[in-house]
Amino acid sequence: MTFYNQNYTTYKSFYNIYYGVGEVVELILKHDHETEVFIKTLKNSHVYLDIRAKYDEIYVEGVAYSEEQDVFVHRYASEKYNITIEEIVKIYVDTEWAIGEFKQKRLEYQK
Repeated sequence: MTFYNQNYTTYKSFYNIYYGVGEVVELILKHDHETEVFIKTLKNSHVYLDIRAKYDEIYVEGVAYSEEQDVFVHRYASEKYNITIEEIVKIYVDTEWAIGEFKQKRLEYQK
């Protein structure tokens, strides 16, 4: 299994955890102001925001997400920030996880 296949499986598992939570789905998909402020408090937020912007840039509505998109974005970020692809993936997944926890806590607080 290649790094990208392992990584893709990790992403799928990660997103199933959060996207399977029902009412959290809508919150996670939005780039709301509170969340954007929270993201900027996290370590390596500039790298995460750049990666997310690149994903948004290459996203084509109605076309399924593919592993090739990961490869393209990871290489872009790895070259730009001169860090390994593994580190790029860790930054992205750790930040997504922190965002999910932040939104989950906010949702629980609103109840």
